[in-house]
Amino acid sequence: MKHKMESLTLYTGFYPLIMSDAAATRFGASIGWSIATRWGNKLIGFVNMIVLARLLSPEDFGIVAMATIFITILHSMTQVGAQLYVIRYPTEDVRVFNTGWTINLLQALLIALILCLSASYVADFYQEEVLRDIIYCLAAVKILKGLHNYGVYIAQKQLDFSLDFKITTTCRVAYSIATIATALWLKNYWAIVVGQAASAFVGLVLSYKLHVFRPRFEVYQWRKVLSFSKSMIPFSIGRFVNNQADIVAVSKLGSTEFLGQYNIASNLASLFTKELLMPVIKGILPNLTKLKASKDVDLKLIAIIGLAIYVFLPLGFGLALTSYEVIYVLLGEKWLGITDVMSWLSIYAMMSGITMFVSEQFLVIFDAEKTSNWLMWFRNALIVVALILAFYLGSYLDFPMAMALSSIIAFPVTLYFSAKAMNFAVWNLIRNWWPALLATAAMSFVITLISDMNSPVIFALLTKVLVGAITYVLVICILYYLRGLPLDTPEEVALNYIKRLNYTGR
Repeated sequence: MKHKMESLTLYTGFYPLIMSDAAATRFGASIGWSIATRWGNKLIGFVNMIVLARLLSPEDFGIVAMATIFITILHSMTQVGAQLYVIRYPTEDVRVFNTGWTINLLQALLIALILCLSASYVADFYQEEVLRDIIYCLAAVKILKGLHNYGVYIAQKQLDFSLDFKITTTCRVAYSIATIATALWLKNYWAIVVGQAASAFVGLVLSYKLHVFRPRFEVYQWRKVLSFSKSMIPFSIGRFVNNQADIVAVSKLGSTEFLGQYNIASNLASLFTKELLMPVIKGILPNLTKLKASKDVDLKLIAIIGLAIYVFLPLGFGLALTSYEVIYVLLGEKWLGITDVMSWLSIYAMMSGITMFVSEQFLVIFDAEKTSNWLMWFRNALIVVALILAFYLGSYLDFPMAMALSSIIAFPVTLYFSAKAMNFAVWNLIRNWWPALLATAAMSFVITLISDMNSPVIFALLTKVLVGAITYVLVICILYYLRGLPLDTPEEVALNYIKRLNYTGR
């Protein structure tokens, strides 16, 4: 039976995008599944972190972080971008899929070999003998991950993210069960290692069970893949420096206990800010690849970025102002020493997340890899300089503040050159941000006024969150009304979305 194809107008608040019903459904579903995957797994990881924080010590987290840093370095130095190459490839060619799987496997084998050969040296470098055995185990985990079926990326290319949701969520549950059970038994760092092994094994089994693709060793168009990797490897290394430079510095200059504390604070800060942006980016990448030829794609990017500012600016500052209560309620009293660390890292995670949203993946999709790379290294240079100055003018305890300040300085430069590379005016991008800035300032002022509440910590946290949220939304609404309900604003996007929800619910 044939179905009539009707057009659908998706209003972003800036312009209407005409799509077929099927295309609009795939567009929305891909983002929806991506959000469900990322947020669902972060929720599971969040609960897991809360439990482990009460079962393990900061030193346990610090020891595993040392081993993970070395693995991440090797991964960034060998990351050729095969997954993105497959998504960007114009057709669905099984030879390209085989090549992507082959490259992933070879990368995993190479990393595992280097890990085994250098395990003793890493243990000596950190003066932690237990690292040797941990690294051996993580090398085996890396091989398991390299053997995973490539079907999940084929599904993503077809805008089907449901498979990714099933596999990733099941692996996360397996990780949590194995980690918590081992922590209750051994009460040490091996719980985290066992969890990673369980997750990799479950992912391997499910990747073949849930997709019909069966990979084989093949190297097709390897010269094109290598040419693509010339821009992706520097990008991957740059991303590592951007995400891990502070962790590396703390791992060598600070204590194992502080490394564990810093790592938890960083993860917690990112969970409510930067990590919330990732599923949106992941979901829209394949869609932007298909829609980038549209003359209105720049307006769509402006709308998406504007909404990101409105949502994540108050989240970052709100988390920074309630870090004491958040840590006390979620992690327990023994973790209160990381309050200032998380406050600064919340600002950093917010700014770096928005910066990543503006640049990086968008620039790669629009064939502006060179601009993306040099902007990444510019931000990295600021981070390195900030860390050096913080250490010599103070101590490693000042690293969180240095990270936050470097991200604030880097943002306007990144914004200008990203907009230039994507051929739209910076003013059109930022002209509707000022209400969010004023509303965030008002929210911060109100939260500061009630900071000295003589009440149970959990009540204080709930009060600050509720009062802060009401203040932010109220100021946004008042400013929107005083401006005459202007068009082409994030407020209009939100109102149009609410109207569509009401219409759908009838």
